[in-house]
Amino acid sequence: MITKRSLLASVSILGLLFGSVVVNAAPITLPDSSLETTDGSSQYTGFNATNHRSQWLYGDSLFGSESVTITGLRLRLSDTDIYSDAFDDDGTNTYSSFRIDISSTTATSPLGEFDTNHGSDRTTVFNDSLELTYFDVTGTGPNDFLAAIIFSTPFVYDPSTGSGLLIDFQTALTSSTGNLWVDRHGYSDTASALDTGFRGTSDSLVIQLLTSTQDNNGQVPVPPSLALLGLGLVAIGYSRKRKA
Repeated sequence: MITKRSLLASVSILGLLFGSVVVNAAPITLPDSSLETTDGSSQYTGFNATNHRSQWLYGDSLFGSESVTITGLRLRLSDTDIYSDAFDDDGTNTYSSFRIDISSTTATSPLGEFDTNHGSDRTTVFNDSLELTYFDVTGTGPNDFLAAIIFSTPFVYDPSTGSGLLIDFQTALTSSTGNLWVDRHGYSDTASALDTGFRGTSDSLVIQLLTSTQDNNGQVPVPPSLALLGLGLVAIGYSRKRKA
């Protein structure tokens, strides 16, 4: 016999299906041309300074048409062997503060002063102490991504607005047992601002964004099979209650 309690449970399941399902999407590698390639000389950036700040702009053309909720990111190790053996390192960088801000922006290359580049939806997605462990790499790559940095506050980006995605790193290094060098890659729809906030270049960090997919209304798509399952549970509960 289907009780009132079980019927309510069925309705609750349906509500969960439509209201709070999070659909994890495949990671997005930016710039998209960098997934299987590594640029040559000078295409690397270090996170080894006592105080570091850099901004990286990714154009809307690098994304699809749907909004994405960005839940974290990974940096990719640089192919230091193709530059100099002096860059080869295994180690760990410990940061007392590792802050990441993200915004949608209409800023273009060359980027201006750091704080003027951000859009009105600027969000601090991560701000905490952090350890990043890295290792010596050989060959011409591309190499592995570092461990994921999971955001405390996800960021919803809608490329259909025509705004680019700006990622802003501010770090305070307290100790290191090596030197961390991460990949940059040249691409026509990216730009970077390094150190001073005035240096604009047509390349950007190779990063992998962890995302969940949303439509442009901010609703997470529900697979039809799950929606039908929820409707079926409600219908069965109602039918059996009437017979009882």
